[in-house]
Amino acid sequence: MPSFQRSRGTFALSVAACAVMLVVIVISVSTFRSASANTQTQQVATATPVPVMSVLYTEAAEAESRFPALITARRESALGFPQGGQIRHLNVDVGDPVEEGQILASLDTRALEAQRQAAQADVAAARAEARLASVTLDRQRRLVAQGHVSEQVLDEVSARAEAAAARIEAASAVEAALSVQIELSALTAPYAGIVTARHFDDGASVGAGVPVLTLVEAGVLEVRAGLPAHDAARLNAGAAYRVELATGETILVRLRAATGVIDARDRSISVVFDMPEEGADAPQAQPPGFVPALTQL
Repeated sequence: MPSFQRSRGTFALSVAACAVMLVVIVISVSTFRSASANTQTQQVATATPVPVMSVLYTEAAEAESRFPALITARRESALGFPQGGQIRHLNVDVGDPVEEGQILASLDTRALEAQRQAAQADVAAARAEARLASVTLDRQRRLVAQGHVSEQVLDEVSARAEAAAARIEAASAVEAALSVQIELSALTAPYAGIVTARHFDDGASVGAGVPVLTLVEAGVLEVRAGLPAHDAARLNAGAAYRVELATGETILVRLRAATGVIDARDRSISVVFDMPEEGADAPQAQPPGFVPALTQL
């Protein structure tokens, strides 16, 4: 009996100890949850402020259309010789301004000049033969009138005189052709501009039509842009439109032409405007390749 009571006492103490431990665990969990809740509350309370702005409601709004454009020279030419040969002189370099008719480069023409001299000698010989044939023809006509020679002899002399005259024309044509070749051996500027590329140097051999220099027209610029079809349809040839340069300067340009053909790559229509060349509306110097914005249609 006493041992049974001791066992019951031990069991009661164990139960009491477990109850105390359970209470401690519950209190710890509650304390942890309370601390987490306080931390979250503090985080919410210290959130970064968001800037706000006031807006005014309107019934309608307007948006300005802006289209990128490109300033280009009206004319750009790849210049070459119509016949092949060796370059004797290149008189300009990249960046040099040139005037219309200025000689930019020349080929070696020594062989052509020798051939022209030979052609000139042929012309002189043909003329001498023609003079002799003319004198002989006059003499034979007198003899025929006197009855000393037949008409057949006169016809033969007359034919030789005509052949001599024809040889003069042939030799003169050869001389003229060689003179033209020599003239075309000098590459001249078709208009005033700036040299933007030089593809060969002195002494190089080039073929007919191979570009030697690239020339861009100076002072005459145009604006090119690609517009959606519905915007391009609103343009009128000769009308003025506004272009804003990257410098902030605004100028008026006039529509010269619109292709009317939609580009399959970007579904746009190319339009070309003429820039003012001089006067109050002329812009400050803008190089070809400068990108303005077409801002008003």
